[in-house]
Amino acid sequence: MARKDYYRVLGVHETATGRAIERAYWDLARTYHKKSARNKSAKRRLVTLNEAYENLASPDKRDAYDRQRRNTHEAEASGGLRSLLRRFRRRDSQPQIPAP
Repeated sequence: MARKDYYRVLGVHETATGRAIERAYWDLARTYHKKSARNKSAKRRLVTLNEAYENLASPDKRDAYDRQRRNTHEAEASGGLRSLLRRFRRRDSQPQIPAP
């Protein structure tokens, strides 16, 4: 999955309330903000936290994110386009044996 799992980033469950999401965000933001003055990875983590909070705090954005996340999981479970292309490549790369 190319996109980040924002629930995992914030450390909350998918059924978390808006208040729980906000609390988790502020706890993590406070922690990483103190470290970000000295640590570049903490700065990157803080940017990721902000991105996750923006997408999960708004009910509209959260619904859209959940739909996209669900569709991505369903596509991965069914094999998706990547699996189909992999099968075609494998079939095309097999040596062709001439008929006698």
